[in-house]
Amino acid sequence: MTRDELTERISRGYERLQGLVTRADSARLSTDRVFDDWTVKDVLAHIAAWQSVMVTNLFRLERGQTFLYTGLSDAQVDELNARFHAELKDWPPEKVLADLEGSYRQLISRVRLLSDQELNVPRHFKQLRGRPLWQVIAENTFEHYEEHLPALEAWRRQLGR
Repeated sequence: MTRDELTERISRGYERLQGLVTRADSARLSTDRVFDDWTVKDVLAHIAAWQSVMVTNLFRLERGQTFLYTGLSDAQVDELNARFHAELKDWPPEKVLADLEGSYRQLISRVRLLSDQELNVPRHFKQLRGRPLWQVIAENTFEHYEEHLPALEAWRRQLGR
């Protein structure tokens, strides 16, 4: 996948996500549950947290350091998600939305600095253990958005918008 294709897919997914929450009442973001005990705001904070992790990991990669949170089991990912949720659940919606936007912009800026070779050659970064970088980025961006979009779309349909 080229850098341009990757940034386009990330941007399209992010725009879909943004389109669902734009003009929504901020009180509803904090009270409307979309699954289990997670509110819309909680889902957005969760996505922002993983975008931020990806930004941090791109900086770490540049310095030859290992990625944070790699090789985790499903149970470990669930524990990490629960920790992020506990840390972010009391943030006001405006702060969550600002963090979501800020982490997105940082991520796009970092991705634009990468070459197609850096994104595609599986062994370019030894820290990735033979995986192409674009796949790791996809998991934390547009693929992650896709995972949460159905619940957010159902929420919007319930609002009748």
